[in-house]
Amino acid sequence: MEDESPSHILELLAARIRAARPHRHTHLILENSDNQERWLRRNSQSEPVHYTAQWNDDLHHLLHAAATGENTGYYADFDNLEARCDKLARALAEGFAYQGEVKPHEGMKRGEPSSGLPATSFVVYMQDHDQVGNRIKGDRITRLADEEAVKALTAVYLLSPQIPMLFQGEEWASTRPFPFFSDVPAEMRDEVRKGRQEQLKTAPEHEDASKPDVEEAVDPTSAGTFSSAKLDWDNLVKEPHSRWFRHYRALVDVRKMEIIPRLMGQQGFASRYEVLGLKAAHVAWHMGDGSTLRLYANLANDTQPDMPAILGRIIHLQGFAEEGRLGPWTVLWTVEV
Repeated sequence: MEDESPSHILELLAARIRAARPHRHTHLILENSDNQERWLRRNSQSEPVHYTAQWNDDLHHLLHAAATGENTGYYADFDNLEARCDKLARALAEGFAYQGEVKPHEGMKRGEPSSGLPATSFVVYMQDHDQVGNRIKGDRITRLADEEAVKALTAVYLLSPQIPMLFQGEEWASTRPFPFFSDVPAEMRDEVRKGRQEQLKTAPEHEDASKPDVEEAVDPTSAGTFSSAKLDWDNLVKEPHSRWFRHYRALVDVRKMEIIPRLMGQQGFASRYEVLGLKAAHVAWHMGDGSTLRLYANLANDTQPDMPAILGRIIHLQGFAEEGRLGPWTVLWTVEV
């Protein structure tokens, strides 16, 4: 929202909502591609001044690029492999991957330093209605990436101290697409179709000759397009969907037992990270209960050597890890008390 008045409308909105319910825990979530830390600042009691958290688009784009290898459209901002792992680790540790640097896809600087914010200032996700719905065919990530990669990245974001968000049906790898659909009066349908075609010309896969063209997009005004997005609940008890569901439930159980109890009281400037290889990193967070949460991740098809010493008690291991090595698509979480 562009607002040049002395008090921005978002500032007034947050102040009025919080003043109207002073004794309630009010969570205000922001969408802001400018990566402005100022809207997420905390007061001396570590309470949000304006907004509680914002969608972490940087981290989504990095997870998506790691799983699929896509490097067109806005994923071009994370195309450089040597820089991608550093940005992924930075986004996990500090929130924003871009904190004032130039984004290649946009050709301008984006972001403000965010390491001073607690991890709970960010909502992390691997899919959502925008990122799936803005694809030409509404493809979910399990149609675009290998199962091993998706499961590894699920273990990364579901156990992160940032707040995870699941997209409907993700937890059992629903096969239903989620294309953009819109119920509008008959006289507006042609304009909606034309607008959708124009919008898709900037979609990441449109710039990839091997991917569908915008002409293959479904009609957003068709009732059939809406029906195609309805969840396939019957598949929940069938393989491989029930296996996916067990994977998600196991991760959520670990989060409930090992992550959530440690979030309260976490401060800013509480994390650090190091890049271990082209696609491997180590991230550590100082948690609110005084413990240290660590992630060792290798998001590649090859074994990662030069693994540092594993510190703490293992709370989740996917793949294999031993002194000096991380296996392909291995995610290891530990806690030091």
